Amino acid sequence: MEIAEATLARAEKSRRIRNARITTGGQYERIRQEEMVLAIHRERLAAYGFTVIDLVSRIRRLLGVDTPWTMLIDGEHERVQLAYDDSENISYADIAEMVIRNPGGERVRLGDLIEIENREVSRSIVRDNQKYTAYVNWEYLGTDQMRTRYIKDIIAGIELPYGYEAEEARREFLSDEEDRELKTALWLALAFIFMVMAALFESISLPILVLTSVPMALVGVVVAFWLTHWTFDSSAYIGLILLFGIVVNNAILLVSRFRTESALVLKAKLGGDPSTERALFPGLRKQLGGSDLFPLDAKERSDLLRRIVARATRIRLRSILLTSGTTIVGLAPLLIHISSVDDRDIWENLALASIGGLIASTILLIMVMPPLYYYCVRTGWGIKRFWLWLKSKVKRSPAGPEPSGAPAKS
Repeated sequence: MEIAEATLARAEKSRRIRNARITTGGQYERIRQEEMVLAIHRERLAAYGFTVIDLVSRIRRLLGVDTPWTMLIDGEHERVQLAYDDSENISYADIAEMVIRNPGGERVRLGDLIEIENREVSRSIVRDNQKYTAYVNWEYLGTDQMRTRYIKDIIAGIELPYGYEAEEARREFLSDEEDRELKTALWLALAFIFMVMAALFESISLPILVLTSVPMALVGVVVAFWLTHWTFDSSAYIGLILLFGIVVNNAILLVSRFRTESALVLKAKLGGDPSTERALFPGLRKQLGGSDLFPLDAKERSDLLRRIVARATRIRLRSILLTSGTTIVGLAPLLIHISSVDDRDIWENLALASIGGLIASTILLIMVMPPLYYYCVRTGWGIKRFWLWLKSKVKRSPAGPEPSGAPAKS
């Protein structure tokens, strides 16, 4: 506690520090804790004919917090708590103005018998995992970079005996274990998204293509936190989980439209119902895509694929912009304190991560995904051409020498 008080005295010398205090420890308890104290003037009680027990009982009944007791009512033991009729409407601050009667019937103002004061709850040292900890808290008026540099200077100036250590307390609202679980949840979310898309698209390559929208979103998150100089904490991780679902949804909208346009082109070019004809089992339908354009004329299919990508992007552009735009507008009010560094909370980091990622992913998705899909399909065609060429070479290759001991042909 002496070390904490010395650190507190140093911090209070800075003009950028306010509300400096030593608190009780836990991450949810790092706030100023106060209690209301009623000081009784014993010398005045005798003058009005009160005892301490009598006065305390009346005050507790005024506040509706009298100690319950048991009495016999109609032959049964009942738990009883006495209170005045208007006790629910009386606040602690109003006690001094209340009037009570002494045993002689004289009206006495409580303010003449007691004094009310607010005082900070006595400081304590927290013991956890064989360690004793005290927290020194303050509000710093400045940027995160200035705050970090100031904390490092404060810690460097603390003279610690052997066996003691000083470090910056975590600013997140989650414990280390919860933080690890949250990171695990991120990877599980991506894995679950991949499996669902692989089942829906009946493909492995398309889910990988869709998941490229995640790095696009992360670009925006990095830029947003770099520009604002904010600290990426656990609340920002929660924002990432929210963000991944939205950006992947936009990518799915775009890729699924690519496949729909490809199926329409195949139906127009080949006639009939290619989705049913190419299904693995009778009665089912195969989801067609750009790779299924391969049987068409080589000179025509590249131009058709370019038109398919352009038309699908134009159709889905409004839906993507509306989805991202409404989400950004909905999260924007959480950044209301963005200019007030000393008044940030968990929701603002969450909103900043989501908004930064959405803006970047929307722009990059519209600009990068169409050409990426186009060239991925073209690459697939090239692999398929090479495979067909290789198969033809194998079929035309001459037979090897006959094994020794085989009868010669006449």
